[in-house]
Amino acid sequence: MWCLPYCLRPRAVVVGHGQLGGRSVLRVVLVLFFFLTVDAAMSIYSTLGDVGAVLSVASAYFNIVALFVSVVLYVQAPPSPHFSPKRSRLKAAVWMLTTLLTLQYVYGVMRATKPTLNDALLLWTMPAATGVAALYVFLHEDNWIRRAADSNGGAAELQLRGV
Repeated sequence: MWCLPYCLRPRAVVVGHGQLGGRSVLRVVLVLFFFLTVDAAMSIYSTLGDVGAVLSVASAYFNIVALFVSVVLYVQAPPSPHFSPKRSRLKAAVWMLTTLLTLQYVYGVMRATKPTLNDALLLWTMPAATGVAALYVFLHEDNWIRRAADSNGGAAELQLRGV
């Protein structure tokens, strides 16, 4: 029998002061994936003659799906006070997929607009700065949570994680 993977199983999600049922969240996620899939299929269909455009749309689609799954698995991975290899691999995957998706978007903009040198430098600086900033945040996230938990007796970790 087919069943949903653990990361997509219905659970209650706390939103603000109330709760949003897990099945509602699952429905929203499935509807969003449906629209993403239809959009990708329509884009591929409309550019069937251009192999580069088809590969670009397909790679962006699979990148977004992999990014979503990686983020869900990363959020659900239990934070370990010691080194956690699984969480570190997921963190690296999220960073890599985010950076690649940003670079791919800028490459598509560059192909479509043919900008001047100044514009091109600005366009390529944005994904580079985003990648460096995301890497910095990911490398220091555990330190920030540990410091906050130490200063508030463990209560800050739950607050920082949004629980």
